[in-house]
Amino acid sequence: MTKVQIQIPPSLDINGSILVVMVGGFLGAGKTTAISALAKSLAAKGKRVGLIANDQAPGLVDTERFSLLGSPVAEVAGGCFCCQFDMFASRFGELAKTNPDVVLCEPVGSCTDMVATVIRPLRYYYGKQMHVAPFTVLVDPWRLTAFLAEASPFPADVDYIYGKQLLEADGIAITKSDLFEASKIDALVQETHKRYGKPVTRISPAVGTGIDKWCEAILGGREAGDHALSEIDYDIYAKGEAELGWLNATFQISGKTDSRSFTESLLDNLKERCNDEGAEIAHVKVELAAGEKSVFGNLTSNALDPSIDGNGMIVDPVLTLNARVQVDPEKLGAMAVNGVGDTAELQGLKAKVCLLQSFKPGYPRPPYRMAGDAK
Repeated sequence: MTKVQIQIPPSLDINGSILVVMVGGFLGAGKTTAISALAKSLAAKGKRVGLIANDQAPGLVDTERFSLLGSPVAEVAGGCFCCQFDMFASRFGELAKTNPDVVLCEPVGSCTDMVATVIRPLRYYYGKQMHVAPFTVLVDPWRLTAFLAEASPFPADVDYIYGKQLLEADGIAITKSDLFEASKIDALVQETHKRYGKPVTRISPAVGTGIDKWCEAILGGREAGDHALSEIDYDIYAKGEAELGWLNATFQISGKTDSRSFTESLLDNLKERCNDEGAEIAHVKVELAAGEKSVFGNLTSNALDPSIDGNGMIVDPVLTLNARVQVDPEKLGAMAVNGVGDTAELQGLKAKVCLLQSFKPGYPRPPYRMAGDAK
């Protein structure tokens, strides 16, 4: 067990109590899409919503996507909420000045031990200023099916993180249920509930399934923190995160293009490069934006087609690319640059690198950890 030094987090000048909603889940589970749908549902009920995105480095597609909701958005970069707890508290304090009723928070998808290192410290230090809703962990049906069958394409260290995420959840929500056979979803719900002994629901932001019920459960008054992990091996956890190469990059694209066609072609190109390298995809996200026009693309598996949100002609767009792939970071950087360059060239465009960060996450060292009676 890693020993950590306990320190005192920053004080917050907040009047009243703000509802905090942490939404966990592995890379590619659909957290950003689900949180966006949840934000809209809360707004429809008259709630003022704020959002906090999180990643190992700045330059997030998620932050840009959240900003389109018209709600205040903050970003915690340089590590997960657990390792950047003081930064999270400071960003939360800044966001609180906009007087939100609810703040939705999306931690890094490769992180676990959230209850002990984030949720319980929030309750302990800021219990009079915030109420933390039950902790929902999202899972997509393909990855969950493979994990339960012990047929995951990822190494055991990565699956260790995935399993711990499920253990610490107050509730589990299976996403993208509209894309999976209903009978298989039913069986998956039953098997997951039997194995983990906690509520398992299904949601689909694309068609609205389950979002309002999720919203009602969040507003129901219960509080998170019942399933803090009493045992976790941080060496295995660190190895699991380090199995993945991480890339955050931006490119300036010069010329006029069909945004949907470009985004789909780029993701197909990157998937082909990953397949050629035998590199398993955790998540690849793309935003192509110019002015008020934005198109988003997602790729969550080597075996699935990319999903695209948006369309239309676009001139001189900025491309933001986030990729989490089981491959050496330097190679991932080259794959990204060559993939963007080739896609642009095939469409008669030019691409210029503006920012390129490729790396492996460092060893997780949360400054606050409050364990409990985990299963």
